[in-house]
Amino acid sequence: MSQPTANVCAVCGGALTQDRATCYTCGSEFHLALRTDRPAIDCGVVWIDEESQALTFGCNRCLGRAPAGGGRGRRRHEGLRAREVARVRGRRRSSGAG
Repeated sequence: MSQPTANVCAVCGGALTQDRATCYTCGSEFHLALRTDRPAIDCGVVWIDEESQALTFGCNRCLGRAPAGGGRGRRRHEGLRAREVARVRGRRRSSGAG
């Protein structure tokens, strides 16, 4: 296993901020929004392990969710619900197709 690079996200290669976590599989750090009251990038997920009842952190690379070629993580939309984000994206696609 290679040594993780300090202050660089293992998934997208961007500079790490205070919103970060360490992957349980590879041990690399990645972007993870730890709070919902500010925008952040998610390059992984966190879940509760059923057996140990502990939080488990996984990067998108180890979970097979990383985009080909590195790419950026998913950016949270501050103050918008999923339905509102989908509606805005739908408008952008329909206006660009015409």
